[in-house]
Amino acid sequence: MGDNSVVRIREFSNQELWVLSGTVLYRYDQENDRFIRFSPKGQLEAGNLFTGFMRDLRGRFWLLETGNRIWRFYPDSGAIESVELFQEKTFSHKKFYMDHSGDLWIATWSHGLYQFFPDTLSLHRYGVQPDGTGVSGKFINDILEHQEGQLLIALDQGGLNIFDKQT
Repeated sequence: MGDNSVVRIREFSNQELWVLSGTVLYRYDQENDRFIRFSPKGQLEAGNLFTGFMRDLRGRFWLLETGNRIWRFYPDSGAIESVELFQEKTFSHKKFYMDHSGDLWIATWSHGLYQFFPDTLSLHRYGVQPDGTGVSGKFINDILEHQEGQLLIALDQGGLNIFDKQT
């Protein structure tokens, strides 16, 4: 691997190991005991820094950038395109998560919880709501699917929320 800074590691259901440096995505080739660099073709500029990634059920990769964009990457062709998601120019992402049904979630530091819809390239924000329709704080540390349809949301100064996706 040509980069010594590793940001995230993911092992997907087919036992493929992927590693994200701040700027490059790698797949581990077990047979040859080496990392293969996946270089996007297209819109990337110098200085893009990625903080998280996830592969959806269609095999597309979604890379979160430190700013306000998310990138859709097709590793087979190398094609990549960006989507500006947030109006704020800097956005602190804590966790990028895909649940059992393939829904993508973005946990943020100071902006709460977002559900990302890849097919429409849109977001839904779940704000701080005392009635249970949102989360109890805006500083989210982690997400975990507890049962299908329920997410556990770990918050700083907000405790642990059980979040029902249906409500």
